[in-house]
Amino acid sequence: MTTLASVDETTSLTSGTYSISTAEELSKLAAMTNNGLIGENTEFVLANDIDLSAYSTGEGWTPIGTSNQFTATFDGNGHVVSNLYIYRPNDNNQGLFGRAWYADIKNVGLENADVTGGESNVGGLMGAGV
Repeated sequence: MTTLASVDETTSLTSGTYSISTAEELSKLAAMTNNGLIGENTEFVLANDIDLSAYSTGEGWTPIGTSNQFTATFDGNGHVVSNLYIYRPNDNNQGLFGRAWYADIKNVGLENADVTGGESNVGGLMGAGV
């Protein structure tokens, strides 16, 4: 398994398994997904609990899957993501994952989430998904 920290943020990932150990790596997954660089045959596995309190000012956390949907596998591996804060009262599709399309999101807990979004598709773990 490769750490996501070792991958250049401009690289397109079409397959493989990547571990995520820090809030910074989870944010990198969001940036790469939102830039259309994550393929559906890619898997991400949490290696520990993740504390997102560093993203608790202004608009807060940028969801994984905004301009491009998350289509890969995300395995929380029994870990918890805590202190999720999002304040975008005019934007739909807000949550840890903003939009997911036939993704496999499993085995992850969410603790202490404060999410404010627009009129539709707002949640803790996921805003919108199929």
